[in-house]
Amino acid sequence: MNEENNVVNDAMISVSSDSSKTLRKLLAAGLFGPGISAGDAAILADRGVFEAQTAYEVGNGTISEQDAVENLIDRGAAQVSVWFQENGEQLCEQGGLWVGTTVGTWLSAWCPAALPICQQIGQTCGKALGKFGKAFIDDGLRKVASYAKNVWQDIKASAGSIIEKVTDFFA
Repeated sequence: MNEENNVVNDAMISVSSDSSKTLRKLLAAGLFGPGISAGDAAILADRGVFEAQTAYEVGNGTISEQDAVENLIDRGAAQVSVWFQENGEQLCEQGGLWVGTTVGTWLSAWCPAALPICQQIGQTCGKALGKFGKAFIDDGLRKVASYAKNVWQDIKASAGSIIEKVTDFFA
């Protein structure tokens, strides 16, 4: 138990330390199982360790709260992007199959052969969209993260202005 505490304490000191990498691997191994793929377990473990490290650094005074929020925004966008790069094609293919099944079921009242044909068309279109759409979705995620950081900057500036006005009022 003492050795585990040392790994966790060492991992909190540096994001790129060997202990941090070991902690991520241990958490991912513990999360992996029924209903959670290895990739999803790795993303969840990385998110948990990164958020804990960020909180540690804020509490330790290594980084400011403002920098921590920006780091969390960047890391979240990167994790969603990686997840979609790994799962996007499959999701689009399944979505296309669902649309094809829905349309084929409706058309099968007039043409019984419509269901498998529509399913194949939907699945093929979904797969093509997944390959083509990954670049656009990744670009969109980057734009959303940038916008979120801009909103955060505006909130910081507004809060500072309000605090300054309140301080001036009571001074």
